[in-house]
Amino acid sequence: MLKVTRIMKSVKHIDAAAFKKGIKECEKGEKPHYIIDVREKNELESIPKIHERVLHIPRGHIKNAFDMDEATFKKTYGLEYPELEAPIFFYCAGGMRSAMAGEYLVGQHGYENVYNLVGGAMNWYRSNMSL
Repeated sequence: MLKVTRIMKSVKHIDAAAFKKGIKECEKGEKPHYIIDVREKNELESIPKIHERVLHIPRGHIKNAFDMDEATFKKTYGLEYPELEAPIFFYCAGGMRSAMAGEYLVGQHGYENVYNLVGGAMNWYRSNMSL
């Protein structure tokens, strides 16, 4: 009998140092990557974005954003629609909403390199990280 094994893709939950290292490696290799802040707009005032290249898409808008065609995505966000292999780094205030957003992309769209910042932006700044 043939045994079928299903390989489950999932979000990689990483700490602030690994999150920073992953982004820096992408930048150094000039590899297309995305840093997505899924917090609500009003939250951006209390804890700033971690990088100037951060794309702000609130978690409630992730489905609509990634269901857009490539031209609409580019027009809306000013960036190319991410390839399935492109590293995508998600964060929110505490790490939960970004984990859910990442799981959506992995489960519904088949993205392979999705990272969630454990503890979110609060942990990033507590760890004295910068890019």
